[in-house]
Amino acid sequence: MAIDLHLLGVPTSLVTALGEDADGRWLRGVLDSYGIPVHPGVPMPETGVATSTRNSTGVPEYAFNAAMRKRVYDITPEVRQDIREARAVVVNSFPFDDRNQAEALVEATSHSIGMRIVDANPRPALLTDILAFSANFERFAATADLVSLSERDTDLLYGIEAVSLGKRLIDLGTRAVLITQGVHGVTLLTSSGLTIHHPIVGLPGAVVDTMGASTAVLASVISTLYHEGRNLGEQQWREALATSQLIAAATCRTVGGILEIPTI
Repeated sequence: MAIDLHLLGVPTSLVTALGEDADGRWLRGVLDSYGIPVHPGVPMPETGVATSTRNSTGVPEYAFNAAMRKRVYDITPEVRQDIREARAVVVNSFPFDDRNQAEALVEATSHSIGMRIVDANPRPALLTDILAFSANFERFAATADLVSLSERDTDLLYGIEAVSLGKRLIDLGTRAVLITQGVHGVTLLTSSGLTIHHPIVGLPGAVVDTMGASTAVLASVISTLYHEGRNLGEQQWREALATSQLIAAATCRTVGGILEIPTI
């Protein structure tokens, strides 16, 4: 997500948990090559790793090491200051089932002057308490300008359709909900009553890897909000969704999870 936003012209820094091992050093090097500052927090003995394999249709499946299940995001005074002043705070794959970390995140972001955006992105192997995760996610989402959901997320956490959860979040106070739907495109719900759907976009070449597609969609929409402001009109939202699907199509036609900007 941090690299995708950087590629779309959004100045980005990353709060993460990195180990003092080879994986941690490698990740720091990658982020440094893009010029993305990192707030690594308390050094971990081992870096959390998600190992991705693709099935025959290019859909990724993940396995996680033990360190990934024990990750801790250290919200230092420096991080709090950055959160307070940022034009947008993007929360991605956060351990909302950890009560202490969830409370620290809610407290820190409550002072932010910018947009709040969250992609819960839960993974079954990382969940320790689904009820706690859902409750803390909703608590954060109620103050969010944008929430990203997928059918997989909502089925795992609630056993309901994403549109139904999206409407529930809007009622709680979320300003907009972006639902990524894979081959069915993307749907947007807003607190002003808009419901907009955009199908996937066709591009030359075969789909070879869907990893990073939903992240690319969200990054593209965040970029629009960052550059045009949070109060988008209907036509601006439609254009934002169209752009996101074009970028997702290009991303799916390359191997790897990094966003691809189409050349057409």
